[in-house]
Order: sequence, then C-alpha cells, then structure tokens
Amino acid sequence: MQVFNMPTAEILTIGSELIEGLRVNTNATWLAKKLTSAGILVKSITSTGDITSEIVAAIQDALRRAPDVLIITGGLGPTPDDKTCEALARATGRKLVLDTAALELVKMSYVRLRTHLIDHKALPTIQKKMACIPEGATALPNPVGLAPGTKLKHGKTLAICLPGVPAEMRAIFTKYVYGDLLKLGGRAPHGETVNVEKIDEMTLAPFLEELAQKFPHVDIRSYPSGKGKKSRVRVVFVAPKAIDAQDAAMAFKASLKRLRHSLTS
Repeated sequence: MQVFNMPTAEILTIGSELIEGLRVNTNATWLAKKLTSAGILVKSITSTGDITSEIVAAIQDALRRAPDVLIITGGLGPTPDDKTCEALARATGRKLVLDTAALELVKMSYVRLRTHLIDHKALPTIQKKMACIPEGATALPNPVGLAPGTKLKHGKTLAICLPGVPAEMRAIFTKYVYGDLLKLGGRAPHGETVNVEKIDEMTLAPFLEELAQKFPHVDIRSYPSGKGKKSRVRVVFVAPKAIDAQDAAMAFKASLKRLRHSLTS
C-alpha cells in the first residue's frame, strides 16, 4: 500500500458483542469513511471486549504508535461493563474525575429524553458514572442519547471517545468532532476505478505489478469476486494527485485492451 503524507488515525471499537460476532461493527466502517473523506489516513482498526485491562492495553498500544487521532467507540453508558473512560484515564496516567460540565450534560439529557424508567434513588449514581471522565478531558454533548462523548489530547494524539450506539456515535461525531478533523486533515486522496469482467485477478496480477513499478506514487488495489466466467475484479488507483490516478487507470485500460485482444486471437 502506498503511504501518503497525511495525518493518521486509528479506530478502537469496544464491545464483547463485536469480538464474539454477535453484532456487525458498522461503527468502524462509518468512521473509516468519514476520516478518509476528511483527509486523514486510517492506519488500523482494532476491537476488544469489555475487560478494562484489555481496553487499557489496546489504548496504550495505539498511543505508542502516536497517531494524530484515536477514536474509541463503546463503553460510555451507565452499566458495569461500560469501562472506556476509566480505561482511558488509566492508559494515560490520569485520574478519573467527576466533571461538572459532563454531569450537567447528562442531567440535561435525562430531562430532554424524559427518562422515568429507572429507580430515581439510583439516578444520581447513574448520572455520576456517565459524568466521570479522565482529568483534563472535555465532555462532548450527546444530541440523541444520554452518555456524553469525551476528547483528550495526550502527547501528539487527540483521543476521542464516542458511544457505541450508532445513532449517538454519528450524532456526536458529526456535530462536535468532524469539523475539527477537517481542519486537521490534509487533502483526501483521489481514486479512479476500473471494473474488469470475465478476467480473474491472477491473470491481471502481472499487469498490476508492472503498473505499480511504473507509477510508484499510486496505490493500486484489486478486489476480486466471482469465479470463472463470472469473475469480476474492481481495480482502484489511489493517489494524492488526481492526474496520477487517472494516468495509471488509463495505462491499465490500455493493457487490458491488449490482454483481451490476445485472449480472443
């Protein structure tokens, strides 16, 4: 894969249901697309279960790689398995503190959503749990749910914690995160796609290798599907400059034309 000179990001999704295959990880796909569109290169996507020590280790691993952005989803709710803020505090050597701004956001959310389905004697404890964030972090309002998000700058990395509920994650990201990432991001790479039918990836491999040597600044990717006469390969040419991706795609089309002629002659 071609390495582009862009800000970098990692995504960490938390939830035992994800690593046990009980739920499709749509958050990771959505975030990766948004980060890429902001001109930020996603370097890795990792998932871990709801075990605090494992979450701490995953965060520390990411911080050692020092991406510009680390987005963490899941584990911000009121239940015992919601450990993300505690894990982030431990991973960064900070205290987990009750944040007054976060507590006010949680209280406002309860009023807005008219949540009366819990024991009101337990309400203060539940609210405080969701309002405990790492010392020095900033709470992010949740427009559609209860638990606020958080953001924390640690060294080079901006760590952003978002709820695991997709609607809540997307709402916070769109309203309170994406704009800042656009300022951080570079120019999103340009992509050209060529769809090839009835020729398998193995046959195309030598031509793609030749193009990779000829166009060193272009990332050439192939995505095969089907077998035999139903073979289909989607070939994508990605580069920082549109002209480079376009030139590589045109060269591939010329090679493909020669290949088809040789196969039919």
